[in-house]
Amino acid sequence: MDAMTIPDVWSGQDRALTAADMENMPDDEFRYELVEVASPRTRLYDRNRKKDIYQGFGIPAYWIVEPSRDRLELTVFELCSGSYEQAAHITGAEEHRAAFPFPVTITPSQLVTAG
Repeated sequence: MDAMTIPDVWSGQDRALTAADMENMPDDEFRYELVEVASPRTRLYDRNRKKDIYQGFGIPAYWIVEPSRDRLELTVFELCSGSYEQAAHITGAEEHRAAFPFPVTITPSQLVTAG
């Protein structure tokens, strides 16, 4: 079988998942994500209920990208003692250098292309 099954991916994980792992997820009724992109329709759900659900499951980091032509935003939450705490909030051309959950530098204005 070419695609991983859910147990293959989630059970006994001794490494962080990668974008390649996400691309190889099975094509089923479930949705798998690495970074959350908010939409006007789901903004309240993403910032409240979904964040609470992820926190309850012990997901170590939750990032929300707020797309806007005027000002892109990134809000980073990290799990600390069982609760999410805001670790960063950056906009536009500001950089966020994350070490957790993996090393990456994010600049919100570079997440979309003009056009």
